[in-house]
Amino acid sequence: MKMRFSFRTKIVSAVCGIVVISALVDAVQMYRETAREKINSLNHFSVVAEQVSNGIAAQFYERYGDIQAFALNPVLQNPNNSAAISDLLNKYAALYGIYDVILYVDPNGKFIASNTLNPGGSKINWESLKETNYHDRDWFRSTLTGKFSSDKQKVLTKHLWKISR
Repeated sequence: MKMRFSFRTKIVSAVCGIVVISALVDAVQMYRETAREKINSLNHFSVVAEQVSNGIAAQFYERYGDIQAFALNPVLQNPNNSAAISDLLNKYAALYGIYDVILYVDPNGKFIASNTLNPGGSKINWESLKETNYHDRDWFRSTLTGKFSSDKQKVLTKHLWKISR
């Protein structure tokens, strides 16, 4: 028995078929575009994360170089001249612009000198720094025991820090 459909049923069926096919094509395209956008977002995030990481690494590397330059300065080789050391540290604070306070202490943690001016040239309350012994501070103990950051790829190694004591 052959079924006969009216012209109206055929038209409605064809339109419904076209709508379903269009909806499926749109759904597939939307899925692909969403996946592509997700990949683009992840790539962008990776680029931004790498830029931030590189910026932080550069700051650490620069501070590492600063410390080496400080340590090799002949003025800092003579701990008995605290006035000359303070003058030099004032210049470093102004030159670098990022160090509010630079301390110079002996191997026992006793204050020798510090900058007396902030990077802008205003006086700082450095007198209170003289009263503190830094021997029990974590950063001081790490320095004395040789616990330094080390990254051979960036040429940050302990031997660069070994300055005669």
